[in-house]
Amino acid sequence: KYNLMIEGTLRTTEVPERTANRLRAYGYEVDLYVMAMKPEVSFTGTMTRLFQGLQQDNARTVDKKHHDLVVSLLKENLIYLADTKCFNEIVVCNRAGELSRSQNN
Repeated sequence: KYNLMIEGTLRTTEVPERTANRLRAYGYEVDLYVMAMKPEVSFTGTMTRLFQGLQQDNARTVDKKHHDLVVSLLKENLIYLADTKCFNEIVVCNRAGELSRSQNN
């Protein structure tokens, strides 16, 4: 087995749920970590990443409407994923590193 870190936006619930269930079927312990922040801070982070990427010739842009759509769905999607119990633990972190944990018992 390997330690895996898979990055995503939680725009939908299907992909994280399916991925978690597949990994669990192979014997992995699967946790979900979410970085929480104000939407404005999040979008500013995408712009910072864009400008840094321009300097390194690997820039990628994030459409503001798409960003805001993901933000609007995040709470509902987290509740759904917690209810499915497909993750052993859901951990929400802020940028200061403070944690909030929800364990699947």
